[in-house]
This record gives sequence, structure tokens and C-alpha cells, in this order.
Amino acid sequence: MVRRTVACLNAHENDCLRPVAAYIRLNMAEIVNLRRARKQKARADAETEAAANRLAHGRTKAERNQSKAEQEAADRKLDGHKRGDRNDD
Repeated sequence: MVRRTVACLNAHENDCLRPVAAYIRLNMAEIVNLRRARKQKARADAETEAAANRLAHGRTKAERNQSKAEQEAADRKLDGHKRGDRNDD
């Protein structure tokens, strides 16, 4: 329960305001700068996208060449198994 004081006869005026200040701190929402919050969200989204791009595109040249060679070998193997129908011009 909050203790309210009408007049303070103490030497320190701040002592009278302490229960009220504690009540305000408990029941007030945090003040948020919307511009700063928007920028922080944009930075977090950009970092998430960058991490996804690093996973998708961050391969070494040797890995890219290996993948390309495997794809070409699979294509050659598939082409080698095609039937030689006359209608396949």
C-alpha cells in the first residue's frame, strides 16, 4: 500500500517523496525513443539477412568449382542415359 504524505516536516524534502517515487517507478512504463527502436530493429533484421546470405553465398572458390564439376558430371550421366528416339530432335 502506498503511504501518502500531505506535508513534510522533515529536514529533507526528498524523504517525503520516496514512497511516491517508488510507486511511480513500479507503475510507469519505460520511455522508449521510437526512432532509436526502429533503427535497432532495422539493424537486427539486416544482420539476420546478412547471416543468411553468408550461408547461401559464402563459399570458397574451390567449393564452387567442386559443386560445378559435380553438377556437370550429373548432367553428362543423365545425357548418357537418354534414349535415342527419332523424335528427339
